[in-house]
Amino acid sequence: MTTGWAAAVTMSLVLLSPITSNANELYVNQVGDRLNLKVVQTGPGNRLDLGLTGDDNTVDTYQQVGTDTPEYQWIKLNVVGDNNNTTLVQQDYDNKYMNIDILGNNNTISALQGQSGPHTVNLSLNGDGHSVTGIQSGSGNHLVDVTLTNAGGAYSIYSEQNSSTDQSYTFTGFCATTAGCSASVVQY
Repeated sequence: MTTGWAAAVTMSLVLLSPITSNANELYVNQVGDRLNLKVVQTGPGNRLDLGLTGDDNTVDTYQQVGTDTPEYQWIKLNVVGDNNNTTLVQQDYDNKYMNIDILGNNNTISALQGQSGPHTVNLSLNGDGHSVTGIQSGSGNHLVDVTLTNAGGAYSIYSEQNSSTDQSYTFTGFCATTAGCSASVVQY
């Protein structure tokens, strides 16, 4: 019977022990129009998985590790709709990742990955009249992969990668307007 008593005490201690987690994770699926959402995540282990279906939405996100410990900052954004404005910011240290997939028309996307280390943005836009601004700064190892597809309305993209070497870029654009589409990539 001593074994049963010891097992019960051990189980109680395990259940009452504090659990430490550095995760700062948020998962949102929003359906509807005219949402105004601001997300601020500070500390290690930032993850945002955001799905939007609707028109005229405004989303501002900010992720910052705030320490010199390499931690991930992760944003996955999936938007279906028109006239949406999205600003995504990731600051500090390594392991910044954005995956952005947008289907609709006249959407505006600003993505900033700042300072110190690996940066990755995968962006897929399908529709007309999109405007994209992307800036990656910091200590090298930049990567951007952009695919823009439209059916008649022009799009514009401005992308900048700067700092200590390691820069990469892939851009695929399909433009079906006689006025043309605009793409500008600056690397220094």
